[in-house]
Amino acid sequence: MNRKSKSSSLAFGLFLIIVGILLLLNNLSIIPKILPEYFFSWKTLLVALGAIFIVTERDKTPGLVLVAIGFYFLIPDIWNINPMEAGIFWPFLFVAAGLSILVSKR
Repeated sequence: MNRKSKSSSLAFGLFLIIVGILLLLNNLSIIPKILPEYFFSWKTLLVALGAIFIVTERDKTPGLVLVAIGFYFLIPDIWNINPMEAGIFWPFLFVAAGLSILVSKR
């Protein structure tokens, strides 16, 4: 196992431990309810996994895709936007992905 693979495995393992502990504490009502409900959702999990992939992997595309999908579904929860209105962000995501590809090729 090379050094990069070990660091990726370590980061992912730590991430899973932290997520598990947070979910357990939330389910046992130990974490105060000051945290928003969306903080403990699958949408946030996608964003967090994407962020880990962006930081640990050489190819940033899967991480960017996960973050984009997670944020797309989080937008209505965070800013209280109608899910139909959230559709205006799809074009923005395509522009951001295109810019990311162009910048990464340089």
